[in-house]
Amino acid sequence: MKTSGKRFVFYLALSVSALTFLVYLPALRNGFLTWDDDVYVTNNWHIRSISPGFLKWAFAHFYASNWHPLTWISHAVDYALWGLNPMGHHFTSIVLHAANTFLVVLLCARLLEVRERNGYGHRTLIAAGVTGLLFGLHPLHVESVAWVAERKDVLCAFFFLLSIGAYMSYASDRINKSYRLHATYFLSLFFFILALLSKPMAVSLPAVLLILNWYPFGRIRSLRSVARPLGELVPFMILSLGASAVTFFAQSADGAVISVVVVPVATRVLVAARSLFLYLWKMIYPSDISPFYSYPEHVSLFAPKYLLAVVSFAGICALCVILARKNQKMPAAAWAYYLITLLPVIGLVQVASQSMADRYTYLPSLGPFLLAGIAAGRTPDLLKGMMKRDAAARAFTVAASVCLIAALCVLSLKQIGVWRDSIVLWNTVIRREPYLLPFAYNNRGQAYKERGQLELALQDYSVAIDLDPSSFVTYVNRGMTFGAMGQFGPAIEDYSSAIALKPFKAKPYLERGIVYAETGRLDLAMQDFDKAIAIEPTYADAYTSRGLTLQKNGEPARAIDDFDRAISLNPSSIDAYLDRGVAFERLGRFEQAISDYSRAIKLNPYDYLAYENRGIVFARMGRTDQAIGDYSKALSLKPDFTGAFLDRGDTYKKIGNKELAEQDYRRACDLGSKEGCESLRRFGRH
Repeated sequence: MKTSGKRFVFYLALSVSALTFLVYLPALRNGFLTWDDDVYVTNNWHIRSISPGFLKWAFAHFYASNWHPLTWISHAVDYALWGLNPMGHHFTSIVLHAANTFLVVLLCARLLEVRERNGYGHRTLIAAGVTGLLFGLHPLHVESVAWVAERKDVLCAFFFLLSIGAYMSYASDRINKSYRLHATYFLSLFFFILALLSKPMAVSLPAVLLILNWYPFGRIRSLRSVARPLGELVPFMILSLGASAVTFFAQSADGAVISVVVVPVATRVLVAARSLFLYLWKMIYPSDISPFYSYPEHVSLFAPKYLLAVVSFAGICALCVILARKNQKMPAAAWAYYLITLLPVIGLVQVASQSMADRYTYLPSLGPFLLAGIAAGRTPDLLKGMMKRDAAARAFTVAASVCLIAALCVLSLKQIGVWRDSIVLWNTVIRREPYLLPFAYNNRGQAYKERGQLELALQDYSVAIDLDPSSFVTYVNRGMTFGAMGQFGPAIEDYSSAIALKPFKAKPYLERGIVYAETGRLDLAMQDFDKAIAIEPTYADAYTSRGLTLQKNGEPARAIDDFDRAISLNPSSIDAYLDRGVAFERLGRFEQAISDYSRAIKLNPYDYLAYENRGIVFARMGRTDQAIGDYSKALSLKPDFTGAFLDRGDTYKKIGNKELAEQDYRRACDLGSKEGCESLRRFGRH
């Protein structure tokens, strides 16, 4: 291997990676979605501070049906850098995908160099470049990159590929009978641990390394020779089994794993077999790509599409065995890699209600893409023989490459647009399968609600309930929308329906309690809050709401106890700090009130109410300059805030600045405040 060849491979990898990065830049305009992004980032208060408590939570708790602490850490780092600006979160995912593409080119070149044993020839370079281009630019991979909640895909792949690279150095050294590079073995194990901590899909890595020992490294030539490589991989396998058990427990505990009674094993096998080939077809012809593929209703071995899948699977496996016996092992190794890396997500252990997902191909696609790359590497030589002219063969190869790159770029850019926002995403899903996916209407309803389009949200929630009357989540969401519209009766009915469906879920009790409190039925509100807390003793929002109700009932001291508990459970709860500040103020504990308002402002510098409340306390303490400063800040955030004009006018009047006081009263009056107009009239009489 010449140094110049290694350098050329490096620049090739860098070029493919840079092109991938540029193609994905439009994803920076994409927002957060109403599909796990809220659970992972926007409503996940755990990631809002990197502290020992956060690290304990990340490693010791199941959340969102998963255990992947390194993924939570990556989201926490993004939050520390970017807050809730989606551009920054997308930027991190794009950088990781570009880095993965870089590693793919390097690894493929190294694998093919070991296979060819003649350095980095033109075939190797073309094959590695094409494989990298397919991996970086194929539209099937857009889902893993352009969806913030799928950070775990690109992060896991990064360490997965690094682990393979380190192990390749170790295995190569063992071939050469050298024992100097044992550090690379432990480095590979370390990267494997990081991959598992990012996403449990990495559990397939020990089997992948075993395949590499068989081909191209040739350390496994018979059953007798398998003992040493297999022994080396025992630590990997133990970690893999442990991660598999933890993941199954995490998803079962949250109800994500679908029972065999619901989906029989035979059905899962048939659907999995068909999915294997649907993925391959979409890699070859990336059409009809969707964010969601619903599980088929009628599955039978005698249906042509399932029978063909089973026969094709058996045929390909038989062909690979025949070719391997003829010492043509690459197709068998690529096919085995594809099957093994897909196995954790192929659906034999059915999770959720989809039959397949584009994101599941992120790592498995490397097998088929590498075969395509090898075919591309041989194309110039084949064309040269057919055309009898080297220049014509090269021109055709270049033209075909440009067309391939352009097509992939266009298709990926189009797919990136599908993930632009929640409305576009769910419109795409609903248009593909109208009236088949109630959860799609529910999620689009959430998106409409976030935009303030409450009538459209209600329409979608109602369609979702018509399609699935047992949709607990949709009843809760529609109830919240009714509540936001002031339609408290229908809201209570929806919450009661949700409670009837799942009486041991705390959320509908909390939301119904809030409506009861809003309508003055404090006793009923307290009963619901107590029930929510009894069901979920760590439900911070329930303590905050109960504390607020106690405060309304004239019991600020008891309310503070609940706010204390809420803050201990969720140190990022702005509402708890604001409400506790009000309670402290009512008890005359002004310094503590100011401390709580200041904490709320630190958590959200754009909360005008926090500035207003702190300004009121400053004014009561005689600290008029600070009070005026807070009122002014509140008005800069909300220029039509009449309460701040009135309070600042009162403070100006108190310090004798009549001109500015009159101006503030006039502004409040002009905005429609009767109190402002009355203050202005009283001011004029004086």
